[in-house]
Amino acid sequence: MKRIIFILYLVFSLFIVCSCDDETSFSNNYNENSTNYVSSSNILIDLKGEVIRPGIYSIKEGKTLYDVIILAGGLKDTADLSNINLSEVLTKNCMKQIPSLYQDTTTNNNLININTASISELTTLNGIGTSIAQKIIDYRTNNGPFNEIEDIKNVSGIGENVFNKIKDYITV
Repeated sequence: MKRIIFILYLVFSLFIVCSCDDETSFSNNYNENSTNYVSSSNILIDLKGEVIRPGIYSIKEGKTLYDVIILAGGLKDTADLSNINLSEVLTKNCMKQIPSLYQDTTTNNNLININTASISELTTLNGIGTSIAQKIIDYRTNNGPFNEIEDIKNVSGIGENVFNKIKDYITV
């Protein structure tokens, strides 16, 4: 029975990958000298974790996390989707991590990833309202992901006092 389900999953995945338009592609063919790497209507997504082929994907705006997972060959058996929104429409320069069922839950437990958090997630932090949450999202969209949590102090409205309130509750 497991083989039949697996075969159906592969056929379905192949069908989805083959039916993608030309605007969506796997980006392992990236050439640093190429000027046509990403069209103006494409965005880059860095997909990590429990997928068959993690990597950077160029997709058409408006595509969902599910679409990128299909491009990555699907999920590994160890993928934990309990806190993943597969219908999330992806934004420019975002990174998505598909966690493992067997991930050590003693580290990064309930921490908010400032590189991927939504406005509603960011506003759960002490001292962060919707205005500053939007500034955080705008900052990472325009400047790329935060490399370390201290980088959040580069966002207008987040000084040392606010940072000290949230530093134990955030991660990158």
